[in-house]
Amino acid sequence: MSVWAVIPHYGPPAATLGLLETLSGATVEPDRIVVVDNAGGLDLEGDERVTVLRPGFNTGYGMAVERAAEAALAGGADWLWVLNNDARPAADCLERLLEAGAADPRAGILSALIRYRTGGDVWYAGGSVSPRTFDVRHLHEAQGRHPYPTAFVTGCAPLLRATLVRELSPLDDGLFMYYEDVDWSLRAVDAGWRLLVVPGAEVIHDVHRERGRRVFSDATVYYMVRNRLLVARRRGRRACPAAAGALWALRQAAKSRSPAEARRRVSACCRGLRDGLAGRRGPVSLRRGGEAS
Repeated sequence: MSVWAVIPHYGPPAATLGLLETLSGATVEPDRIVVVDNAGGLDLEGDERVTVLRPGFNTGYGMAVERAAEAALAGGADWLWVLNNDARPAADCLERLLEAGAADPRAGILSALIRYRTGGDVWYAGGSVSPRTFDVRHLHEAQGRHPYPTAFVTGCAPLLRATLVRELSPLDDGLFMYYEDVDWSLRAVDAGWRLLVVPGAEVIHDVHRERGRRVFSDATVYYMVRNRLLVARRRGRRACPAAAGALWALRQAAKSRSPAEARRRVSACCRGLRDGLAGRRGPVSLRRGGEAS
């Protein structure tokens, strides 16, 4: 059985280097690691475990995973473990995930229990996606001691069965970032696969929050609003997801530390709604005022 870890890299190298160090101390280590260097200049040439793909531009999450998955499947991978570079799995995390996968042949996507880096409380213990509004909800408490089903697996650290990866079409790289995990979760369930949370496996995730609340950037607001609509429109939904996305973005604007920041959040929301309804895909550049170019 061959497990390949997939790590999209962007930003300072310290996070990715720290993750590689964490993986080297695991009770079960990935057989190979594929790092997609979206930032450029990541020096890992001396590490024989690691294959570095250098696309020469920021591919975003979906395309990075797609390119790494192609290499992993060509190399004979049975499992792909996709990891955000700021994720820190517990030493026995992969071991526990593989045990759960071996016990359920139709488990196509498995996730650990994921905790905030600060505070240690649970960020993800399973979740749901509303078929009407496409709101995503996280559970914040494990639903027992044994693996249990979920309707949604976050893209932070999913373990993917290679058979599922071959069967489903690739992650939607037109989303660039955010909601790819929603899209894949929904498609996997449609295809009859089971999604599991394995509470005995744990990951620490560096989720940004202030005063105990999640804080999102202008770019995050834009992509979350737009991509909700792009995923929803393929399933015949528009009005309810648009209204729900606008309401979510306004709640983020209400958390702003200044009127100028709030205006940028609202502007990013408006552009996200326009582009989502128009079907615009791919990366955008948000100027200081929150407008996308």
